[in-house]
Amino acid sequence: MKSLKFASPQEIQQETAKLAKRMFTAPRPEVLLGPIILLSIVMGLLHAGANWEAVREGVYIFLAPALLAAVLSAPLARVLGGRHYLRRSFLLVLVSLALATAVLVVWRLIVHFAGDGGLVVPALILVTSSTLWIRLITLYATSQPSMTKSLLVASTQPLFGYIAIWNLYGLNPLNFALCVLFFLIFSSAASLLITSANLPFKHSFGIDGIKMVSFFLDYMTEGGERRAKEIESFFQSFSIPIAAWVGIVAFRTERGVKALVVVPYIHPGPFAKLGGSDLPAKLLEDLGDLSPNLLVPHGPSTHDFNPPTGQECKKIAAEVRHLLKDVEYSDEGSLFVRSRKGLAHTSAQMFGDSLVIVGGMAPNPTDDIDHSTGYAAANEGKAAGAKEAIFIDAHNCMEEGNGLVLFGSQASQDIMESSGDASREAMRSRTKGMRMGIAQEAGFVEERDGLGSMGTQALVVETDGQKVAYLLYDGNNMVPGLREKLLAASREFVDDAEILTSDNHAVNATMGGYNPVGWKTDHDLIVGKTKDALRAALGNLEDVEVGAKMGTIHGFRVFGHQSATRLATVVSSTLSTLRINTFYSLLVAFSLAGIVLLGLKAFG
Repeated sequence: MKSLKFASPQEIQQETAKLAKRMFTAPRPEVLLGPIILLSIVMGLLHAGANWEAVREGVYIFLAPALLAAVLSAPLARVLGGRHYLRRSFLLVLVSLALATAVLVVWRLIVHFAGDGGLVVPALILVTSSTLWIRLITLYATSQPSMTKSLLVASTQPLFGYIAIWNLYGLNPLNFALCVLFFLIFSSAASLLITSANLPFKHSFGIDGIKMVSFFLDYMTEGGERRAKEIESFFQSFSIPIAAWVGIVAFRTERGVKALVVVPYIHPGPFAKLGGSDLPAKLLEDLGDLSPNLLVPHGPSTHDFNPPTGQECKKIAAEVRHLLKDVEYSDEGSLFVRSRKGLAHTSAQMFGDSLVIVGGMAPNPTDDIDHSTGYAAANEGKAAGAKEAIFIDAHNCMEEGNGLVLFGSQASQDIMESSGDASREAMRSRTKGMRMGIAQEAGFVEERDGLGSMGTQALVVETDGQKVAYLLYDGNNMVPGLREKLLAASREFVDDAEILTSDNHAVNATMGGYNPVGWKTDHDLIVGKTKDALRAALGNLEDVEVGAKMGTIHGFRVFGHQSATRLATVVSSTLSTLRINTFYSLLVAFSLAGIVLLGLKAFG
């Protein structure tokens, strides 16, 4: 059994990335109907032999109860306060029949070699009862985490099966007692498995883990403020307060602030709209009155710096308003310069008396540069002579499960040294006079296809005749190679460009989870929209004054150091132990059922 106890943060991140892949959309009921009918007929043939009577019994004992359960389970679950859907209901019936078929195959093998001893009806009751095990576990996890209510819904298929058996073979005290006994055996086995699956969560976080899984499924299926609050309440329970940094760069004309760049040193996760996810849209809602153009690139941070609630993000907006009041504007800047050290490359440019440093490792994979590395890289800028220095994680080349940059690693050291070189070069290339233009292309790609509501934003800066574009894509990283295509396209319009993503985890609320920019969307479309944004930005270039400022938000709550890792470890460990616990649960259930059948055979 694989253990994640001593896994590295990168390995944990890779395991976490795999979790979403276990989720899928159930096929439509009409697609599942054929396999359900086929399995029922096969079960009838296994039970009664190759004749039309066997087909009839298969339909009566297995198919009819399965279809009744498939149709009635969803509305019954909703009446009891749970969530269940026709797709899931038909899929669950199919899986239940598959398990029952396996049990029936084993029984036929036993009959072939040892004889059935007249246990045809008890064996049918056992096969029918076995469907309760998988139904109870699944409904508890996906419909509602109530054992009693889930049991009522799960019971539909075996109860209809019992009625069919009684109708065909007669109801007597022995058959009734066997139904009750096998029902108790399989429901108890399922209950024990659920309890064991919950133990890691109970021990680490004091919660019902399967209940939380149910909330996540509900949220991903239907959304809703209620489920979001329940999940965020869980995040809040283990969050800790920190002093969170936030940097701003403001471009001003006579009409007011033309564009505002906000760089929070927090992580825009965990996913969907929860916590800090969809951060650009949340900040735009709170700061849209300051400027019509808001850009929110990715600050240096990992999942440890996820805000637990959306409400926490309002503290960022409040700090931005405070910082904007103290910004000192000027028309000074510098040329845009680049530096490379080892695998890392950075760029730097002065805005007023402050530096903006952008770091990354493309074409090598990069997935989150941690806060410590960003802090140290910004200090390199201040050591070079800048009053303020803001570090941005370009976050633009994703390879699944790779690229996490932690302080102390060679990649981290390369980024810091490269930042120092770029900062010193930018300080030597100071200029006076700055023009800026900005444009946005949004709505051409939906979240499920990799881009959030902010779409593509192009901010073009001209200093001393050099035009540079900062291109921000509202998504979670970017597939390898797309950055290079976008740079090549940009250089048709400007001298150089930086390709950035916001790391918006809203795009990860999709089956499969992995959804970087360019994964599902045609690259030519993204390149074309980028060119459109560049043309529009160049079309509104005008003289601006610029100013930058860094601030600190005290008492800002985040997941906390190693909390994301701990959460991922608990989930992965639960999944690992679930395999063996599932085996033991079934082994105990069928062993007890086998003892009952042996007792019947022995005592006639």
